Amino acid sequence: MTLELQSGLIILGFVLAVILLRKFKVLGFIVLSFTLTGCPSGNEKFNPGLPSVDDGVEIPEDTIDAVTDATDDIIDIPVDTIPEVPEKPKDSVVTPEVPKDTIVKPEKPSTEYILKEAFSGEPKEIPANDKNSLVNNSKDQPFTLRAYLNIKDFSGLQWIASKRDKESNEWQLMIYQDQLVFALTEKGDYKPNSIARALPLSEVPTGYFLLHIEYDGNYSTSGFTWTVNGREVETNHLWDSTYKGMTKSNASVFIGKAGFNDNYPFKGTAEISIAKGLSTPEKKLEDYKETFGVESIFAKPAKDGNYYIDVEPNTGEDVSIALNKAIDNIPDGTPGKPSQIKLKSGRYNVDRKHIPGYIEGGAIDLYARRNLRFSPTGDEPVVLYVTDAAVPPFEMQDNQTNRTGKRNQIRGQRCENIEIYNFRIESTNKEKSFKGYLEFEHAISFKYSKNITVKKYVADGCWGDGFYAWHTDGINLIDVETYNINRQGLGFSNGCKNILIDNHTADKMTRTAVDLEPQSGGLIDNVEIRNSTWYDGHLAAGGAGYVNNVHFHNNKHRAAIRALGGLSYPRENWTIENNEIIGSYGSPMPFVQVRVTKNVTVKNNKYSISPAQKKFAVLLQVCSGNIEITGNDFDIEARVELVNTDKDSKITIENNKPEPLITIDYE
Repeated sequence: MTLELQSGLIILGFVLAVILLRKFKVLGFIVLSFTLTGCPSGNEKFNPGLPSVDDGVEIPEDTIDAVTDATDDIIDIPVDTIPEVPEKPKDSVVTPEVPKDTIVKPEKPSTEYILKEAFSGEPKEIPANDKNSLVNNSKDQPFTLRAYLNIKDFSGLQWIASKRDKESNEWQLMIYQDQLVFALTEKGDYKPNSIARALPLSEVPTGYFLLHIEYDGNYSTSGFTWTVNGREVETNHLWDSTYKGMTKSNASVFIGKAGFNDNYPFKGTAEISIAKGLSTPEKKLEDYKETFGVESIFAKPAKDGNYYIDVEPNTGEDVSIALNKAIDNIPDGTPGKPSQIKLKSGRYNVDRKHIPGYIEGGAIDLYARRNLRFSPTGDEPVVLYVTDAAVPPFEMQDNQTNRTGKRNQIRGQRCENIEIYNFRIESTNKEKSFKGYLEFEHAISFKYSKNITVKKYVADGCWGDGFYAWHTDGINLIDVETYNINRQGLGFSNGCKNILIDNHTADKMTRTAVDLEPQSGGLIDNVEIRNSTWYDGHLAAGGAGYVNNVHFHNNKHRAAIRALGGLSYPRENWTIENNEIIGSYGSPMPFVQVRVTKNVTVKNNKYSISPAQKKFAVLLQVCSGNIEITGNDFDIEARVELVNTDKDSKITIENNKPEPLITIDYE
C-alpha cells in the first residue's frame, strides 16, 4: 500500500470517528481504535494523514495537530476536513402551549382511544380506575357504556357537552373526527388522558343526531345541558337507576335539534329508547325500544345560494321529522342576508302520530334560529296539514289517547329575523265550533323572539290560534287569512310589542279575529291593525294587563271592538278611525266598548248601528285624558255613553251624523 493511500485511509478513519464520537461515542471509539491499530508503527502516536517521524520527513509544526489518547473525548481535527453538523440551540426548541379552547389529540395511537363499540351498539366495559381509557371511571366500580350515534357527513367536526354533578365532577361528550369521546373529569381539571377541552362552538354542525347511552353503575345524568351552536339547550330529563321499573341507567338525548324537548322516536340509525312520557312506567324500558332505518336528509346550498329542502310533498306520509332534519342542517344567515330556505310547493302531512302521549312541539320547530326566510319553490303555497283533531277537552281525554296535545305546526322560540312566506296550514276544525276546546294547537307560534314576519299566509281549521305570540318584539303579519279557527285568529299575550297586522281576512271564527290579552300585569304595546276585513270575529283586548298604543284604522268588520281594561291595569292611547261595518251586527252590546283607558279617539267611522243593539254605538267606562268622538256615521240616531269619566278629562263629541244621544257620567 502506498504511503499516499495509507495516509488517505487514516484521515478518512479519523474523520468518521470524530463524527461518530459526537453522537455515538462507543461506535466512534471502535472506529478510532481500528484506525490507530491499523497504522504501520503499531505503538507510536500518530499525526493522522501525515508521514511518520521514522520516515525521515520533516513536518512543519503549523501543520501538525496533536492527537489525544483514544480514551479522550475531544479530538482536534483540521477544520476544513470536518463537515459541519448544525445543532439546534436549546432556546429554539419550543414546547407549544395548548390553548384551552382547542382539541388535543391523544399521544397514544387513536385506535386505543376510539370507542369503536359505540358505533356498532356493542357494549364497552370500562374497568374501575382505568387510566388508559378516554372514559375515565374514577369510581371504585366498572360500568358499561353503549352508545348509538349517526355522525355521517360530519367527519372532522366537533361537538362537546358537559354537566357537573354534586361532587363538581364534569361529564363530557364530544364528537371528534368520527370519534365518540365520553369522559369524566374531576373538579374541572382535565386529566392527561382526556382530549376534552373547553371548545368554542361556532363551527358546530346543526342537524338531527340521536345519542342513546346506557351504562351500569351509580351515575345519574339527569339535568344534562347541551350546547348547540354556542347556545345552551336543556334536553329531556334523563333517567337514572333509581327510577321506578328501571334496571339500568338510561339516557336518550337529541343532539342537533336545539330545544327539541319532545320525545320523538324518529328515523335515524339507532335503536331508540323512549325516555319520557311512558303511559305505563312500571314496564321495563326494553318494551319501548324501536328500531328505524337510516334516513339522511341534508339541505345544501344550490348555486343560486338558496337552500332547497329535499323532501317530497303530496306523498301522504308524515314528513315532519324529515323537514326538521333538513332545516336544522341549514346555517343561520346574517342581518340583511337571511338564509333562503325553499320547500317544494305542495301538501305535506305533519300528523306526527308516532309521538307517544301528550307533548308540545312543532312540525317545523325553530329554537334560537336567526335570519331565515321560508318560501315555496313555485307560485303555489307550502301546505302543512294534519288529519287528526287535537286533544279534546280534559273530560274526554281518557278515551282519546291517540290524540296529540299542544301540537303546533310551526313553532319558534328565542328566534330573530324569521320570515315565513306563502304558507298554508290546515287542521280538521272545518265547521265553526262552539265547544270548550282549550288552546292545544296553534298553527304558528313564537315566544321570546324578535322581528317575525309572516306574509301571504292562510290558517284553516286550526284548534288553537292561527298565529300566537308571547314576549315577542317586532311582529309583522301581512296578507294573512284565518278561517274556522277554534280560538283566536291572531293572538298576542305578555311582552308582545311593535305589532303590525296589514290586510287580515277572517271568517267563521269561534272567538275573536284578533285577541290582545296580557296576563298577570303583562304588557302589549304599539299595535297597528289596518286594511283588514273581518266577516266574523271581533277585536278583543281583555286580560289582566296593559294594552297601550293601539291604532285600529281603515278596516271593514262586522263584529264589535272590546277593549276591557281593569282598574288595576289602566291603559292608554287607543285610536279607532276610518273603519266601516259590513253586514249587520245583531248583539245588544255597544259596537265600540273601551274600559279604563286614558286618551281614546273614535272618529270618521261608518258604523251602521242596528236597532237590535238598542242603538248603542260607543260605551266608554272609567276613561280619562283626551276623549274624542267625532265625524262618525252611525246611520241612525245612536247612543254614546261615558260612564265614571274622570272629571279632568277633555271631551270632544261633535260632527257625528246623525247626532247621537249623549250621556256623560263623571266619577
